[in-house]
Amino acid sequence: MIRATDIAELLELAARTARGAGYWLFPDAPASSTATTPFFLPYEELAQREADLCASLAAQGLRRGDRLAFIIPQQDLALGLWFACLRSGICPIAIREPFTASELAAHPQRVAQLVAANDARALVLTSRSEAVLSAEPPDVPMFLLDPHVE
Repeated sequence: MIRATDIAELLELAARTARGAGYWLFPDAPASSTATTPFFLPYEELAQREADLCASLAAQGLRRGDRLAFIIPQQDLALGLWFACLRSGICPIAIREPFTASELAAHPQRVAQLVAANDARALVLTSRSEAVLSAEPPDVPMFLLDPHVE
């Protein structure tokens, strides 16, 4: 029997012992697209992303007990960041991207309210979200996490 004390440790154990296993993820596709081809994210790759992101969070000064808000639409990046937060003792606060034009217009205020209400120490987002928030950024440090940026 595999024993783990938390979900981050369970991922580490799965990466070492369950070779070839992982998550099937479905890409977020624009409404006009019919692309729904799932992709496979092996536990080993997810564990490596988690380790890399843990180091990045520490380098940004985030520590155990901090709260980190994030707006990351790419499932593989969001999953890696979620596990990195759990491994680091950081409380992840997921904020979804807006779906409609009215949600988009209210998005900067909504993000600022959620960040403040949850006492988030920082916000991680993609360049797409940064562009939307640039007119009214929340009052916390913002860090970019884009799929093409290592």
